[in-house]
Amino acid sequence: LVDEIRKLTHLSIKIYSYDDSMLPADVLKAKTELSKDVKVFSSALSETLIAGYFLLPDIYGKSALILKVETNREVYNQGLQTLYYVIGVSSAAIFLFGVMIFILLENLFTYRFSKLIKEVEHIGKTKNFKERLTEGKRDEIGALTVEINQMLEALLLSQEVEKKLNIFLKGITLITCIIAG
Repeated sequence: LVDEIRKLTHLSIKIYSYDDSMLPADVLKAKTELSKDVKVFSSALSETLIAGYFLLPDIYGKSALILKVETNREVYNQGLQTLYYVIGVSSAAIFLFGVMIFILLENLFTYRFSKLIKEVEHIGKTKNFKERLTEGKRDEIGALTVEINQMLEALLLSQEVEKKLNIFLKGITLITCIIAG
């Protein structure tokens, strides 16, 4: 009968006597888990096999046989493959998203700030306040560039006023020296 069921279901089926003293370790473990209240017990034998145990009573209701059915863990293995796939795809998506953010930040902000800093440093080193920063997009960085250019214009204007004032003061000093002297 067991052979016929085995052929019909394509499962590995074994029957053990409940009172057998030479039970395999997995069946012995199942025997301790099975009782009148717990009729079915399952345990993973390996990464690829799982076993189910069923307690069969005799005609008097006492435990007589332990039925062991082994099968491949196809659902478990498919779940693992799906999990690895999801982890791989998620990792790739996170990596690509990070690269895209880095490129966008580099193009939109970092490059433009670096260029702005270099131009300001150049004007600061040369003390040539007639130079102007390159104006670009009309955003916050562009607004900062415009404000710096206006500040340079005001600084240049104040330098010219200072030069004219110095010339005027030298002239007054010269006139005062001539009158006094």
